[in-house]
Amino acid sequence: MQRSDGKVDVFAPKTLLPDVFDFLNYREFIIQRMAAMQANNPRLSQNSIARRAGFKSTQLLSMILHGKRGLSKDKILSLAVALKLDDRSPEYFGIIVAIGEAESHSEQVELLSKIRTSFQNGLFGPISDCRSEFLRHWYLPAIRELVSVQKFSENPEWISNMLGISTQEALDSIRLLVENNFLKRTESGLERSEPSIHNFGKLSQISVTQYNMQMLEKSFQAVPKSKEERYLESLTFSMPKHLMPQLRESIKRFVREIDELVESHEVRDEVWQMNIQLFTLMATSPKSLNTLPARSRRESRIENDKKMG
Repeated sequence: MQRSDGKVDVFAPKTLLPDVFDFLNYREFIIQRMAAMQANNPRLSQNSIARRAGFKSTQLLSMILHGKRGLSKDKILSLAVALKLDDRSPEYFGIIVAIGEAESHSEQVELLSKIRTSFQNGLFGPISDCRSEFLRHWYLPAIRELVSVQKFSENPEWISNMLGISTQEALDSIRLLVENNFLKRTESGLERSEPSIHNFGKLSQISVTQYNMQMLEKSFQAVPKSKEERYLESLTFSMPKHLMPQLRESIKRFVREIDELVESHEVRDEVWQMNIQLFTLMATSPKSLNTLPARSRRESRIENDKKMG
């Protein structure tokens, strides 16, 4: 750590290096890891880390971190060494790089499953955690809600026909939901153990990500359905980034309101899914534009206007 007189204080407390197992976005991990390493050694630069990793051009690492280039497979291990990763950390780092570079949802889901099976301990908590298992397959929460629908039948074939899953998946799901107290058996049959589930505590990031990706895929499949079976709404807007926490809270309140509304009706005949996606459309930070002279920005706009005719 550098003192006010410009010298390095060797006795100053070291900044804790971020653990790769806390990340699914490899670019975010690299940025935070390098920042912590530089805090511990001010003489260390991004360029020196790039050189240690064997990049021919030090600018290439910057382009990767800004999403303008992907990290090639031949540089994964050397960059892991430059970032001082050890034990199984480089292996996990390679997987999240593959997730970031994957071209399809199915590839990403497969890689997430690989993480779950290969890194059970010390990674977001044990894989056997029942709350995480509840989100492992999209149809588990769906079956939990299906039991409250009129004319529900515990017959696996009936569940299979209703949700388009296999009879074995239906059997396994009922067993898991009952064993982990998501469903309970009563004299009248299966019932939900509690009306709604909101607070899962510190859930596995892997489980939540897998579940969200499955639901995004289900959303895509719902697009061709009739208007009576789906409602899709979208809004594109610009805003200051500091509003993000406020928007999160607004969405949370809205979801609670919807939940209270549907729970107030005892008679039910179908299971529905509501997804709300909020994310940036920016490929890179607009801050880089602010570093250009005002005249350059104006000339760029004039040139673009001419191209547009």
